[in-house]
Amino acid sequence: ALMAAEQFEAARVVYEKALDAIEGATHRRFLETVYYNLVQVALALGDRAGAERYYQAGFPLAQLNPEKDSPRFDFLKGRLLASSSPPNFGQAQVYFEQSIKADEISGAVVLAAHTRFYLAQMLAQEKKTDGSRSLLNELRSQFHNWRIPFWQQKCEQALEAVDSLE
Repeated sequence: ALMAAEQFEAARVVYEKALDAIEGATHRRFLETVYYNLVQVALALGDRAGAERYYQAGFPLAQLNPEKDSPRFDFLKGRLLASSSPPNFGQAQVYFEQSIKADEISGAVVLAAHTRFYLAQMLAQEKKTDGSRSLLNELRSQFHNWRIPFWQQKCEQALEAVDSLE
């Protein structure tokens, strides 16, 4: 809920407390999800070093359940590569596309759409505005049809940002 409300610092505190609580336990189910969310929060806060650290800690756990978790961590790797200095757009796109493909095969179409949203943002960052705009328009329509107004609005805001680049 805190992440959806874009209260990222508060979300980080909650996830770090969850990490502390789970880390010492013998049963560490969903620890990879905590790391996944910590990467997302760190990226939202502009803490790329923290995001990379959380990714490195969570990635081995994702390998324990690759069908479920590999697409999520491929998505994160794409985000990390796209935000690196300098950005590695080519490799980021490879990871985004792997994540999208795996999610679509498994039927996780909303997760695939989320990844496609970040791919569209990366395309805009690369100044590939036509591709970004096309993808965002498609996603906006999908989120509208799925009745997910939060992501529909994110697409509309991203479209405005793309339009301002030209």
